[in-house]
Amino acid sequence: MFHLSTKIAVVVCIAVACCSSNAEAARRGRSRNNAAAQKAARDRAIKSAQAQYTAAENVLSAANANGNAAASRLQAVIAAMATASQDMREQTTQIRSLHKDLADTEEDILREQSAESPYVLLSEQISEVKREMAAIEKQLLNTSEFIAHKAQVQAADGPVAVAKLREETLDGDPKYPSLKIKLESLTGNLSKIRHALFEHDPEWKSIHEAVIEAQKEERKASAEVYAHAPDRADPLRDIKDAKQAVAAASNVMAQAARVLKGYGAPTKPTTSSKSKK
Repeated sequence: MFHLSTKIAVVVCIAVACCSSNAEAARRGRSRNNAAAQKAARDRAIKSAQAQYTAAENVLSAANANGNAAASRLQAVIAAMATASQDMREQTTQIRSLHKDLADTEEDILREQSAESPYVLLSEQISEVKREMAAIEKQLLNTSEFIAHKAQVQAADGPVAVAKLREETLDGDPKYPSLKIKLESLTGNLSKIRHALFEHDPEWKSIHEAVIEAQKEERKASAEVYAHAPDRADPLRDIKDAKQAVAAASNVMAQAARVLKGYGAPTKPTTSSKSKK
């Protein structure tokens, strides 16, 4: 008999082979409008960078204001700048868009598996085991005896004791524990197959690598926000000193201006772009 690890390896190899045979046709069938998606991502990045620039301008204005409401006004615009900065980092690195593309690609890959593929067959086995477990749970946990016992335990010892009672009741069934072990094994195997299918798909690999690179860029952009602030350890929302707020806001404006220059866009939305909102 094969060891479990050998069986898993065989199943994974079969899954990958089945996927590879139809990979080219499947990729052609996905056909996304990449040009439109890239333009939409660019427009979102420009809009968020312009919002960051404006938010930073508001901080500079509030930092130079006087009066009783000046301090609270400063904190409000600093909070708005922090939100705008976070949004710009996410949009300019395209993390949101990339994560969506990655999730869509994974859905496509799994949907493309045939009814006889290892992935689909294993998924059906998992569903069957779950149905058996649910039937046992319904049978054991809906009896008047268990419900009464549960109420007593709840009143005396609380929800943790109720959870323990439930587990002990189910584990006392002759079939339930073995079904639970089987479900864990099948779920682990399915996860390995999913991972193998994804890793052998060129489109998925390309997007996954882009996500990793975008995350690096986002961390770098986050660090740049505090590059010239008097106290880099403080988050933007916690800045209370006007001098520190000016330094941070100036840096945030410069960061947004660099991004917009890279896109060839102005620091303020044009009249035509405003009218489209």
